[in-house]
Amino acid sequence: MRFGKGDVTYSTEGFQSVGMVCIYYGSASSCSPITSLSLVAATTSSLTLTCASDPFIEHYDLRYKKTGVATWTYISSATNSITLTGLLSCTSYEMQMQSFCNSGGAAWSPLQTFTTTGCATCGVPTGLTATQLSSVKVKLSWGAVAGATQYKISYRVLPSGSWINTNATATSKTISGLTPGSSYEWKIKTVCGALSSAFSPIQNFTMLMREENVKTKPEIDIFPNPSSGQFTVAVTNCSDEINMMTLYALDGKSVEKRILKPGLYETYESFDLNLSKGIYFICTTAGETILTQKIIIE
Repeated sequence: MRFGKGDVTYSTEGFQSVGMVCIYYGSASSCSPITSLSLVAATTSSLTLTCASDPFIEHYDLRYKKTGVATWTYISSATNSITLTGLLSCTSYEMQMQSFCNSGGAAWSPLQTFTTTGCATCGVPTGLTATQLSSVKVKLSWGAVAGATQYKISYRVLPSGSWINTNATATSKTISGLTPGSSYEWKIKTVCGALSSAFSPIQNFTMLMREENVKTKPEIDIFPNPSSGQFTVAVTNCSDEINMMTLYALDGKSVEKRILKPGLYETYESFDLNLSKGIYFICTTAGETILTQKIIIE
């Protein structure tokens, strides 16, 4: 580089100064490589990424591909922020970025993976309760989870019994054959087709000391509700035999009637009907008790 002032010239590599003006005429130092990418925003079809800026970088190249695919797609940008569009939802993409200066391009950044949004989820059940029906029977209940096809329940006697597994399609399950006076713990997870949630936090209950029925009110539950015409009616806690279930339209006309087999105190009846949109009512008789529940057909 050379520096000059008046008749005296000072020099160092890459610079020349005449009078009070310093002129850079040499090449820049090597282009700094990009060390990492940061995700700024993600949607079902786009990803916005950025990296640390550098005043010596003239432009940026980014290459990306769907994870597991061999072919790269390349794009260039004058800034350190790049938005990829036209991507698939709930899909992971591998990508790298490269910086370019007037001295040439740096090495590609380390491989990183980012995923678009839109992935299906399967929620963990909440609102868990245990209602004792007798000293050997308990009803486990929880809140409905959107998209659930069934629920998997695990329970065991404390302190170190083996886990017993059972399934339910409604939002409750009656467990029988328990030991009076014993303490139990239970947990539950949701199944949404091919997906499943994590298990809920463990809950506890203790059975009554002796065989003593607990008075409970009969309950009727319909799921899903609203429905397209495919739904299940769950009737539980009946002290009398359930003998009939009828579906009525809003005008009182009987649409579907089922005579149930004798000896049922709990039942799950599935319906698959071609119904007009509107409000309907399910009526179930158990002895002298009539249970009624509204269902909306969409």
